[in-house]
Amino acid sequence: MKRGAKTLFVGVTGVSLLLLLSPIHAEVYVAAHAGASFPADLRNVEGTGTIQGVKFNDLDLANAFTYGGKVGYFSEDKAFQWLGLRPKSLRRTLM
Repeated sequence: MKRGAKTLFVGVTGVSLLLLLSPIHAEVYVAAHAGASFPADLRNVEGTGTIQGVKFNDLDLANAFTYGGKVGYFSEDKAFQWLGLRPKSLRRTLM
Protein backbone atom coordinates (compact mmCIF):
# COMPACT_ATOMS: atom_id res chain seq x y z
CA MET A 1 0.00 0.00 0.00
CA LYS A 2 1.41 3.41 -0.93
CA ARG A 3 2.16 5.98 1.76
CA GLY A 4 -0.66 8.33 0.68
CA ALA A 5 -3.18 5.48 0.71
CA LYS A 6 -2.00 4.38 4.18
CA THR A 7 -2.33 7.91 5.52
CA LEU A 8 -5.84 8.23 4.10
CA PHE A 9 -6.84 4.83 5.51
CA VAL A 10 -5.52 5.65 8.99
CA GLY A 11 -7.20 9.07 8.93
CA VAL A 12 -10.60 7.72 7.85
CA THR A 13 -10.38 4.90 10.39
CA GLY A 14 -9.49 7.33 13.19
CA VAL A 15 -12.33 9.71 12.39
CA SER A 16 -14.74 6.77 12.12
CA LEU A 17 -13.75 5.52 15.57
CA LEU A 18 -14.24 8.99 17.04
CA LEU A 19 -17.69 9.19 15.50
CA LEU A 20 -18.59 5.80 16.93
CA LEU A 21 -17.83 7.09 20.43
CA SER A 22 -20.19 10.07 20.11
CA PRO A 23 -23.85 9.90 21.26
CA ILE A 24 -26.19 8.35 18.71
CA HIS A 25 -29.49 9.97 17.76
CA ALA A 26 -32.27 9.04 15.36
CA GLU A 27 -31.55 10.58 12.01
CA VAL A 28 -32.56 11.00 8.43
CA TYR A 29 -29.74 11.38 5.94
CA VAL A 30 -29.24 11.77 2.23
CA ALA A 31 -25.98 10.89 0.50
CA ALA A 32 -24.64 10.93 -3.03
CA HIS A 33 -21.54 9.33 -4.46
CA ALA A 34 -19.62 9.10 -7.70
CA GLY A 35 -16.50 7.36 -8.88
CA ALA A 36 -14.63 5.90 -11.81
CA SER A 37 -12.56 2.81 -12.52
CA PHE A 38 -9.73 2.57 -15.02
CA PRO A 39 -8.57 -1.07 -14.98
CA ALA A 40 -5.37 -2.19 -16.64
CA ASP A 41 -5.78 -4.41 -19.70
CA LEU A 42 -5.06 -8.11 -19.29
CA ARG A 43 -2.43 -9.73 -21.50
CA ASN A 44 -1.26 -13.33 -21.86
CA VAL A 45 -4.05 -14.88 -19.78
CA GLU A 46 -4.19 -18.68 -19.61
CA GLY A 47 -7.29 -20.66 -18.67
CA THR A 48 -7.49 -23.13 -15.78
CA GLY A 49 -9.89 -25.93 -14.91
CA THR A 50 -12.21 -26.81 -17.80
CA ILE A 51 -10.58 -24.23 -20.10
CA GLN A 52 -7.00 -25.21 -19.22
CA GLY A 53 -4.61 -24.51 -22.05
CA VAL A 54 -6.79 -21.82 -23.67
CA LYS A 55 -4.91 -18.54 -24.07
CA PHE A 56 -6.35 -15.04 -24.28
CA ASN A 57 -4.34 -12.06 -25.50
CA ASP A 58 -5.01 -8.36 -25.05
CA LEU A 59 -8.28 -8.43 -23.12
CA ASP A 60 -9.39 -4.80 -23.13
CA LEU A 61 -11.27 -4.07 -19.90
CA ALA A 62 -13.79 -1.23 -20.03
CA ASN A 63 -13.43 2.00 -18.07
CA ALA A 64 -16.55 2.78 -16.08
CA PHE A 65 -18.19 5.67 -14.23
CA THR A 66 -20.60 5.04 -11.38
CA TYR A 67 -22.92 7.32 -9.47
CA GLY A 68 -25.86 7.01 -7.16
CA GLY A 69 -27.46 8.02 -3.93
CA LYS A 70 -29.13 6.77 -0.81
CA VAL A 71 -31.58 7.96 1.81
CA GLY A 72 -31.61 6.54 5.31
CA TYR A 73 -33.74 6.72 8.42
CA PHE A 74 -33.25 5.22 11.85
CA SER A 75 -36.15 4.79 14.28
CA GLU A 76 -36.65 7.35 17.03
CA ASP A 77 -38.47 4.83 19.27
CA LYS A 78 -36.10 3.78 22.07
CA ALA A 79 -37.12 0.13 21.70
CA PHE A 80 -36.17 0.14 18.00
CA GLN A 81 -33.18 2.50 17.83
CA TRP A 82 -31.22 -0.27 16.15
CA LEU A 83 -33.75 -0.47 13.30
CA GLY A 84 -33.02 1.53 10.17
CA LEU A 85 -34.02 1.70 6.54
CA ARG A 86 -31.60 2.67 3.77
CA PRO A 87 -32.72 2.36 0.14
CA LYS A 88 -29.84 2.82 -2.29
CA SER A 89 -29.64 3.33 -6.03
CA LEU A 90 -26.55 2.85 -8.24
CA ARG A 91 -25.93 3.45 -11.92
CA ARG A 92 -22.86 2.32 -13.83
CA THR A 93 -22.00 3.57 -17.29
CA LEU A 94 -19.18 2.45 -19.53
CA MET A 95 -16.87 5.12 -20.90
